This record gives sequence, C-alpha cells and structure tokens, in this order.
Amino acid sequence: MLKIIIQGNPVSVNNYLGITKFGRKYLTKRAREYKKKVEEICPEMDLLTSELTVSIKYYFGDKRVRDIDNFSKVIFDSFSGIVWKDDRQITKLILEKFYDKENPRTEVEII
Repeated sequence: MLKIIIQGNPVSVNNYLGITKFGRKYLTKRAREYKKKVEEICPEMDLLTSELTVSIKYYFGDKRVRDIDNFSKVIFDSFSGIVWKDDRQITKLILEKFYDKENPRTEVEII
C-alpha cells in the first residue's frame, strides 16, 4: 500500500482544462501548479504497472457544494507517469468527501 497526501484544497476538473477560442484544450496555470506539486511530493519509485485499487479522501476547507467525481481526473492525470503507468490500471475506485477547515488536503491510498 502507498499513501500520498497532497496539501491544500483539491482541484476540480472545471479548473483543470482551458479551451482556446479555436477549441484547443490546454492545462490551466492552476493545473500545472498542481501537477508540479504532485511531482514534488511523490516518492521516487518504479511505476506501478498492475491493476490497482485507489481510495481518495478529499478534505475540503469549506462546505460549498461540490461534485466529488469532478476531482478524480486531476489526480489520475497527475499520477500518470509518476506513480502508475496509466490510469486505465485502476479497477476499483473509492471516493470520499470530508471537511477540514484547518487542513484541507487530498489523501490517496493505492492498494
């Protein structure tokens, strides 16, 4: 089992991709910063290549209404090529939402 904790409020897919006036998608500045943060905190290791069970606990700093599924894509993309080879390896996903005003974070457990 591997546990990775990402400090700060989770980033939604709605803040992850931007679209140019020509219809091309790009990573927003916030997304690039988040991916860099993930790269910095992830341990150096061989990429996981087997089927994976992933548990993600989101701890938000406030109680605004959020769709929990909008946050997974950012995690999947950020971990691809760093922790696992590709997010297609995930065969079971557990998502949970909590509130922690003092310490917003994302806890990812890979089994």
